[in-house]
Amino acid sequence: MPFRGLDHGLGRLQIRCALAGFPHTDDVKTLKISDSHLDQIEHLLAQSMIGIHLLFDNATIAEVLKTPTEHIDLFQLKNLDKIQDLFTEFIRRETLADKQLFLSTLDRESFEMLLRTYFHIVDNSLFTSELDRH
Repeated sequence: MPFRGLDHGLGRLQIRCALAGFPHTDDVKTLKISDSHLDQIEHLLAQSMIGIHLLFDNATIAEVLKTPTEHIDLFQLKNLDKIQDLFTEFIRRETLADKQLFLSTLDRESFEMLLRTYFHIVDNSLFTSELDRH
């Protein structure tokens, strides 16, 4: 499970990435993100966790995710830098409209990487919140 979620603290977003082929080793990459951008992305993720997808339309989500992310090699070590760069640039956009505009400028491969990463974080956040309740 390469992305384990978001850790909010000291104005930084940490995305934990498991190194491919080394299941017990974590490579922690820290992205410097402002608190206002963190608050916004956390709000968007929280909305997605309850089924309200403000960034992506349902038809696009269904089209991209009809092939489960687990069945492709998205989170391989070779892709992690690109995923990190895309996600960082995405988060740094000021408004929801800016984020949507950014998404519209991406090539298909980058768009799918970002959408899959976003929903991977949503899924892991749901899983983690479920574990926290027990």
